[in-house]
Amino acid sequence: NALNRIWDIVSLIKNSEVVGSITDSGKGRKRDTRVYNCVSAFDIEVSKIPTGDTLGTGEAEYRSIMYIWQFSVEGEITVYGRTWAEFLEFFETLDSLLDYKLVVYVHNLSYEFSFIHGIYPFKNEDIFFINVRKPLYFKMFNHLEFRCSYRLFNMNLQKVMEVEEVPEQYQKTE
Repeated sequence: NALNRIWDIVSLIKNSEVVGSITDSGKGRKRDTRVYNCVSAFDIEVSKIPTGDTLGTGEAEYRSIMYIWQFSVEGEITVYGRTWAEFLEFFETLDSLLDYKLVVYVHNLSYEFSFIHGIYPFKNEDIFFINVRKPLYFKMFNHLEFRCSYRLFNMNLQKVMEVEEVPEQYQKTE
């Protein structure tokens, strides 16, 4: 269970540097840009299953389902869950223990968003779209901001690994 590691994760995050500040944005409003300076990432794995014959054509219609989600902090702690209920419980708990924004990178965020938008009640101001169904980022709860690393790097994950000189043991082998 991912919640078993929550205190280890929070400790790792809170021991990282906090960058940013609180600034006056005018008209008496304050803007808080403080964020934990640590690397965190999220990913889901999905499978497609046939749901039946479509309109008697003999061709199966498919539906994608998430069968595992993973969250990693600083490459040191990785937790996973199997259900969307576990996902929501984990991130809601994590968020409640944070004081500042945590940026969570997702490579190809629009794909994960296509699943998450059906289980989390986003407000319009929580999402910044660069195109229809292509969010650059979205915010959940009070302190979590998921950002699209594919859009930020403008290259596929394998190329990012090469450019950033990520050690081979951390690279995907398939």
